[in-house]
Amino acid sequence: MTLSATIIRFLLLAASINSAALAAATNATMTGIESSSSSSVACPAECCSSATAAAKKEDPLLIRILLVNGIYPTIYNMVNFNVQDYNEQTGANVEIDLVPSETYQDFYREILSDSKNGGGLFDGYLMDSAPMGEVGDTFGGLVDLTPYINADRNIDWTDVLSPFRQWVGSYGEKTYMMPLDGDMFSLYYSKDALKNFGLNVPRTWDEYLAVAKAVHGKEFNGKTLNGNCFATGGGGLIHFSIQLIMASMTQSQGTSTGSLFDTEDMNPLLGEAFTETVKFMEEVLQYSSDDVFDPNPYVPLANLNNGECMLTYVWGDQMKLSGQGSYLKQNGQLGVGRTPGSTKVLDRETGRLVDCTAELCQYGEYYQDIGWVNYSPYIANGGHGLAISANTTPEKQNAMADFLMFAGSKAQTDKYTIQNATANPSIYTAQDPTRKSHLVPDKWITQGYDEELSKEYTQSLMKTALSKNLVVDIRFAKSSDIYGILSEQVLNHLNSYTGKSEEELAAERIRIGNVIAEQWTKTISTYDQLGDTIKPILETYQVERGVYVPNELKNQINNIIPVGFALMCIILACSLGFAVWTFMHREFSVIKASQPPFLYLICLGCMIMSLTIVPLSIDDSMVSAEGCSKACASVPWLIAIGFSVAFSALGSKIWRLNRLMKAASGFKRITIKVKDVMVPFFTLLGINIVLLLVWTVVDPLRWVRTVTGRDSDGSIESVGACVTNGSAVSKAMSSLLFIVNLLALGLALIQAYKARGISIEYSESHYVAMSMGFILEAFLIGIPLIFLSSGNPVTSYFVKTVVIFFVSMSLLLWIFAPKIYYARNPQNSDSANRSSPYGSTGSQAGASSSMYTGPTSHELNKLGEDSNTFSRSGHDGVSPSSSNVAERVLEVETGQPTDV
Repeated sequence: MTLSATIIRFLLLAASINSAALAAATNATMTGIESSSSSSVACPAECCSSATAAAKKEDPLLIRILLVNGIYPTIYNMVNFNVQDYNEQTGANVEIDLVPSETYQDFYREILSDSKNGGGLFDGYLMDSAPMGEVGDTFGGLVDLTPYINADRNIDWTDVLSPFRQWVGSYGEKTYMMPLDGDMFSLYYSKDALKNFGLNVPRTWDEYLAVAKAVHGKEFNGKTLNGNCFATGGGGLIHFSIQLIMASMTQSQGTSTGSLFDTEDMNPLLGEAFTETVKFMEEVLQYSSDDVFDPNPYVPLANLNNGECMLTYVWGDQMKLSGQGSYLKQNGQLGVGRTPGSTKVLDRETGRLVDCTAELCQYGEYYQDIGWVNYSPYIANGGHGLAISANTTPEKQNAMADFLMFAGSKAQTDKYTIQNATANPSIYTAQDPTRKSHLVPDKWITQGYDEELSKEYTQSLMKTALSKNLVVDIRFAKSSDIYGILSEQVLNHLNSYTGKSEEELAAERIRIGNVIAEQWTKTISTYDQLGDTIKPILETYQVERGVYVPNELKNQINNIIPVGFALMCIILACSLGFAVWTFMHREFSVIKASQPPFLYLICLGCMIMSLTIVPLSIDDSMVSAEGCSKACASVPWLIAIGFSVAFSALGSKIWRLNRLMKAASGFKRITIKVKDVMVPFFTLLGINIVLLLVWTVVDPLRWVRTVTGRDSDGSIESVGACVTNGSAVSKAMSSLLFIVNLLALGLALIQAYKARGISIEYSESHYVAMSMGFILEAFLIGIPLIFLSSGNPVTSYFVKTVVIFFVSMSLLLWIFAPKIYYARNPQNSDSANRSSPYGSTGSQAGASSSMYTGPTSHELNKLGEDSNTFSRSGHDGVSPSSSNVAERVLEVETGQPTDV
């Protein structure tokens, strides 16, 4: 037996000798903790220096730490050596008692019970990340370390590699564990054997299998080679091998998408990826060493160190665990590379494998000869770290935090991660790199490691750590059951697959995949339906992958939208209806007097204003945030253009009529065509467009959803709204738009006031005044309500749509309803002219009415055919009334006598 194998066997023997004593001590501690709190727990003989030391001070504070799988010396040493250093360097009046668990399953039971029941049996834990979701997130059994990390300058948290900060040490937004050990899989191989057979480092699992097949059973340097020597079928470790291979096909879009379950719906990611994985394992076993079924992965690994194996994949321990007597290490022939990938990936919709492409494998690599390869490096198990129990006293929590920060510091992790290459294996801690500073090649070279090996090792781990498609273990409740189902089904198959035809094996692989999927789904469903389940597994899974969106009261406007569209349809129907009616009655004198082109523009303006309701009705319940932002940007365009078109048309129309009346009252000849008064209309419209363009280009309205708090059930409450970046340009443009259109409204009111003496039949002044009053009232009430309801999207939407409806309908009804009335009742027109209080002007209105009411339409038609002159004087020296002047103006405009 070689020296390295002897060393490894010695360590395993030591562990097994002490396991019985450790188990007894652990049981005694758990059952008698209340009556014997000062007693010490037994530990391996070579590791008891701190646990059996005499008390340094009076009444030291006792800190109890439960260790995951603590019967292994390498794991026990990880904490024990730091305890010794802590006592020597700090002099803290603290006694740290280490309580090992025999197995991972025992540890999970203890930590779950302690956190769920709030017993406070332990003050801290040396743990892996597997139970973190249920213990820390669901039951709140772990302390968030963030405040301690932020307060400790020596911890240098940014030096910790991102996978161990984000995926291993943290859960959701909280950090629960200080990493001491980082477990990342790498490919290890025999350089000289690979070169001797003219083979290359495998890039894919197909190439891995081809290399293993090519060398298996062949002689090299007097030894018979095994193609593979990883514990492929090794007991509780087989799920690592399965997930490593299968993830290269199931996960290609980033860590957050998951490799065993889809993060959107917990759908198992098996299908053809699983059947191909099982097929690979069937084949690679044919080219493996005989001890690959050993539950300890380091037993078959000894074959690689002895120069009797070509390939394996394992944690970074191999760098140190290869031992002083390693054949490959002594001869500088140990090679390190990234684990292989796959040229095919799983289509999650169909469960079929498809070719890897640049789009599907965005984190892959392209090769001229084989195309795109998806790489998904795996941090199997994730490593170990220290955590603080949330159920112990604040005093003990602070004491535990002090020790935790000491053990996790850069100096301490450097000391026990980069150990001397010639050190005695008994002080081996199994701590693998967790920091960027651990991956500096010179540090390893200084400790006696081969220069080329040190560079390959550190580069391989750094490439893994930086991958955005990193595979991490599931950490939700029942994860151990999930892995147990996977391991049991595949291991049973690998122990019985020989002697079957390929057709039988293909059917068997599919059957096993279906069984696993069914059992996984049942396990998750059963847990979710338990009476004491706090959070469903999907939620905790999404939290750990960073894709969870909590139950959120978004205050969306879905239910109120029909009201807005109903109001919009009424405005559109009225606008279109009045425009059609105007066209059909364009020869009526009352319509001619009101100038149809401007009536059409008023209808058009109201229609455009009503369309503002469409983008106001869009939120993130129907389109993306980008789509909402586009809708937001269109709102000021529609409301400003619609308003300016309607009210500039109204103002221009009345201004035109006022100019004609002024000329008529002075008996002047004047002709003003429609195009003459379109200049102010287009000027106002142009100003609006310029201001809107500047606003849209520089700082447009965009959609933002803002969290406002939580409701009584604890759900997050948020509101979505259209906002700007608050720039000076957006403020200036919105203010100028408001001022410009307010001026347009003011000018319309001024012109309406000037036209107050014109017959109701020919001027809308009375009705415009009524309309403006209603609109002003709508603004005075509506605008404050819009601001007050900004925090409630439903109310805000309702108020905005009602204001738009009120403004549009006030303008349409007050302008068109009287015209329809006069058109349908022409006999009322003359009487309106004669009895109108606006039939004469000035202070003599009453006298003028009694002395002279003006000619009728019939009389006016007899005055002559010259419609371009006003040379007539009023009867008895009285000037013509405004009503008569209006009729004469109409005659000038149309070239025809009036007939009212």
